[in-house]
Amino acid sequence: MLIIILSALLILVACKFNKFIKKHFNILCIVIFILGTLSYWMKELSNPINAGYLGFAFFIVVMFQSAFKKGGNFYRKTLSVRKEYSIFGFIFLIPHALIFLIGENQVLEWNGIISFLIMIPLFITSFIIIRKKMTVKQWKILHLLSYLAYILMFAHVIMVSGSLDRIIYSLIIGIYLFLKIKNNGFSKLDTIYKKSIALSLLFITICINLYVFNISNDFIDVQNSLYNDGIYYGEATGFKGNKVKVNVEVQENSIIDIQVIEFGGTEPHEGTNFEQAVDELSGHIVESQSLEVDTISGATKSTTGLKKAVNNALKEAVKIENEE
Repeated sequence: MLIIILSALLILVACKFNKFIKKHFNILCIVIFILGTLSYWMKELSNPINAGYLGFAFFIVVMFQSAFKKGGNFYRKTLSVRKEYSIFGFIFLIPHALIFLIGENQVLEWNGIISFLIMIPLFITSFIIIRKKMTVKQWKILHLLSYLAYILMFAHVIMVSGSLDRIIYSLIIGIYLFLKIKNNGFSKLDTIYKKSIALSLLFITICINLYVFNISNDFIDVQNSLYNDGIYYGEATGFKGNKVKVNVEVQENSIIDIQVIEFGGTEPHEGTNFEQAVDELSGHIVESQSLEVDTISGATKSTTGLKKAVNNALKEAVKIENEE
């Protein structure tokens, strides 16, 4: 939900302050670089910069700009700052990339890494002084890579997000494709590259929906299942391969308690207390009597591992007649 709010706010800012952004572009770049640097040294994973939300929101607006109705207010206003927004977005993504590439929270998500690497030459050639040294054809060919970067970026955020966020990102892609075809017409996508990109994004949207459907169906329907009373053990993989291990107590077809034996993370660092996040989510599961609860930002892998571990424990508790 945060990504939608940020994207909407950035569109409004583009509509209201586009002239200011263009006039003070250099100063804004310096300010954004300072904010990104401060954010990185704070090591707080839950803030929108380090979590990657703000940078991602800028790129969503840049992507949607081409899908808005040509000649419309949104199209004209966002077009005027499209270059500036792409540069701002990349600068805001740098702290996120550094934290997870070289920090203690190092996690190698290859789709995210490749997307970031693709953006580096796109970022450099977005500046006029560099762009002037290239032909128009060279610049356009290079910037076709931006579509690949978007695809990999969405794949990255979907893989590290909870079920609800996966649905939101899937809807964003679907809305983009709808507006792109509605406002431009598929027949007007004048090159095989653009048509291939549109079809690829449509394919990814379908795959995402199927993936989300399968993930959600993999969890036991806690409230509508029958269990044998007792305490059951379950485990799954959490952060950096660490195991999440739990004992789940079941009485009268309800989860009474979840005892976390191992929390599937490391010691608290860089603004994240993995053990606290896992304990917090276990409380949400008991309270809601459901595994369809959101993971906790900054401890996505540990809290996802918790849900899977509890799910595995409940599979041991399910009565045989209920399985039939």
